[in-house]
Amino acid sequence: MKRLMRIAAVLLLVCVCIPGISMTAYAADGTIAFTDLETAVGETFTIRCKVNSTGGGIGEVSLRMSYESNYIQFMSGDDGVTQESAGQLVYQGTGDSDTLMFEMEFQALQEGQMRMSLDEADVKSEYGTSLDFTLGYSDVTIAEGDPSKIISMATGPEVEFNGEQYTLSESFSEADIPSGFIAGDISYEGESFAGAVQSNGDMKLAYLVDSMDSGKFYVYQESTAEFSGFEQVIISDSSFIILLQEDESLSISSQYEKKKLTLNGHEFPAWQDTENTDYYLVYALNQDGTKLIYRYDSVEGTYQRFIEESPETGEITVENESSGLFGGISDYMKKHIDQFLIGAGMLLVLAIVFVIILGVKLHNRNVELDEVYEELEAREDYESKQVAKPLVNERKKPKQAAPRYEEYADDYDDEDAYDDQEEEDDLADIRFNDSLSKKSDAAGRKAEMNAFDDYEDLDLDQTDDLVFDSEEDDEDKPKRKKDDTFKLDIIDL
Repeated sequence: MKRLMRIAAVLLLVCVCIPGISMTAYAADGTIAFTDLETAVGETFTIRCKVNSTGGGIGEVSLRMSYESNYIQFMSGDDGVTQESAGQLVYQGTGDSDTLMFEMEFQALQEGQMRMSLDEADVKSEYGTSLDFTLGYSDVTIAEGDPSKIISMATGPEVEFNGEQYTLSESFSEADIPSGFIAGDISYEGESFAGAVQSNGDMKLAYLVDSMDSGKFYVYQESTAEFSGFEQVIISDSSFIILLQEDESLSISSQYEKKKLTLNGHEFPAWQDTENTDYYLVYALNQDGTKLIYRYDSVEGTYQRFIEESPETGEITVENESSGLFGGISDYMKKHIDQFLIGAGMLLVLAIVFVIILGVKLHNRNVELDEVYEELEAREDYESKQVAKPLVNERKKPKQAAPRYEEYADDYDDEDAYDDQEEEDDLADIRFNDSLSKKSDAAGRKAEMNAFDDYEDLDLDQTDDLVFDSEEDDEDKPKRKKDDTFKLDIIDL
């Protein structure tokens, strides 16, 4: 028993040790690590990066790092560290041992937590071969501090907007560019600066940094060198609108009163509905670069494009909202037009398939009906031909006697004299037997002999008359079959 317990304990120990061994992982050639730290707003701090090789000496090193520029700003760095844009740093260097270190200095801008990440790393050995390194990151926690210590690092011309001074800066990252825009150049006072342009339009944005070193994009009009607030409303993943300033070509209905609408610190012209003060009309640019009037619901914060220009007055009017069951269905269809088109297409395909199946079934039925009709016609033709033929051995149709009599008469004329005599004898016997049946027993043998004598006295013509008279009497009687046995009934009077 103790032996079994020892074996069980050993097996249990092995099972516990195996998962622990499999969970341990080691980098093939080394690691790249950053220091984590805590700081406060306005304070400067240093992030150290260490490249440690486990496979020998380090050669050329190329690193690309990213950070959130609204939380920290880059101040300076060791040799090889350069800032490509706001939030993007690049390091290029060469090691002379199995360890390489460099430092970067930042300043905290606002409270919160952010992470510096290592996006790309290309490390080579002292012999020029590529090494595989584990990539690290740095987490920075920023507490409340003194914003007055923040040093503005923006460089560029000074511009004025809404009575405040801003710096036209190029210190922004691609992540800062709004949806629907791409990086592009803008022209200000004859000089070219990095900015953003709309993908499907001609709107341009400039990046302005305020006195608190907080940067933001603004709408820039190159023709007038004027700036205005940029407010983008995301409606869905693929659609948005950008609120615009007043256009002189607009003519708004008298039902709406002009007001100022403030959204996220920016003022925009708006026209309030005097009958329903919760609704405003705003002028906006959509994702396709089209400028339209939108209806803004200030209670729910939603926008709706139900506005079109009246061809008679040239004024902007708002379509009435749909009401009732059919109105609700119409609104739903407008919002889900793609789904309805797909459903309609599927119904059309099903209808085509149904028509094809129905046509095949009708065709097969017509073929079957044609076959039935052909069979019926063939049967009728066959029966009509059978009716036209003379019926053999039919007893109860008197009209068939004439052909048989003619045939019999023809046969009678063709037979030789011996056969004629034999038939005459047979007919005489028939008449003789008939006469016997009509005589009473009291007449006796004498009457019979007299009848026989009379028979013997008949000449040939009388015999023929007798035969034909007998056949005429029998003409109306049913004809017997050729092979039927002849029967004679004698009535004893």
